Amino acid sequence: ALRMRESPLMRSVRRRCDTISAMDHTDILRVATYNIHKGVQGLGPARRLEIHNLGLAVEQLDADLVCLQEVRKLHRREQAFFHHWPELPQADFLAPEGYEAVYRTNAVTKHGEHGNALLTRWPVVGHQHRFEQRGLLHVQVQVQGRPLHAIVVHLGLIPGSRVRQVERLQQFIEREVPGNEPVVVAGDFNDWGPQLKRILAGYG
Repeated sequence: ALRMRESPLMRSVRRRCDTISAMDHTDILRVATYNIHKGVQGLGPARRLEIHNLGLAVEQLDADLVCLQEVRKLHRREQAFFHHWPELPQADFLAPEGYEAVYRTNAVTKHGEHGNALLTRWPVVGHQHRFEQRGLLHVQVQVQGRPLHAIVVHLGLIPGSRVRQVERLQQFIEREVPGNEPVVVAGDFNDWGPQLKRILAGYG
């Protein structure tokens, strides 16, 4: 049988869960996450611009926090190809009225750059970006006067890389997030097997 030793992150998450449980049960935080694949579907000349449909979908979600991956800040080639390419960066374009968009670049390419973003209807207190190309976006928001930490991730395609990223995520939370404050981690984990599920389940 698999035996799992309780790590510092597991203990930290248990404390955070106690904090969340102590909140009013009528408080519901709606969180959504989506890899928008740079707002385009398909490849080559037949590819379609989907960013406008994504904007409608995000608005209909009515989520408090929307975590997005593969968000373009700009892309000169696609802007020239599509007549209706938005003038705003994609994170700002997708943010419903009254939301704040926080974006940080993960990768710079020949024609532009893309990264992770958070759309929030709650006020942003601070944010930071960490780690390698796929990155980690950490945003602190105030939810009804209480601090909440939202972390947007996009893990790698190689299994060993994903495990290392989760380990670094654990260390980051222990170092950067106070133990008595709740944290939400959401994003594209690129994982369809049991390995990360077992690790993350152990974290709470």
